[in-house]
Amino acid sequence: MKTKHLLKRMHKKSLQSKAKCHVVGVGISKRGNVLGIEMSSPVGSRHAPLGHAEWRLMCKYGKALDTIYISRFSKAGNNSCKISACSMCKGLSERLGIKIISLTNEGVNYEQ
Repeated sequence: MKTKHLLKRMHKKSLQSKAKCHVVGVGISKRGNVLGIEMSSPVGSRHAPLGHAEWRLMCKYGKALDTIYISRFSKAGNNSCKISACSMCKGLSERLGIKIISLTNEGVNYEQ
């Protein structure tokens, strides 16, 4: 799947948030199909993974996922900032064998 198309879908999802910055994740199956799109939501602490888009995707789809693309958008729709998964999301993705990849306007940033 082309990253430009993914970024458009992710940006469209990000418009649903009223926050200053929002993180959107797209879960891709082993066959390359989009399984789901999730957006981060505030849950108590900023560092609690329960509200993270990638955590939500992994809990929902588990081992059916091959890759999760994450991107951070500003209200203006800019996503030039690289984003990284937190240590808990990285740990879960490693146990499940899922790659987490950051998408920006400048290109793709591989974490694993």
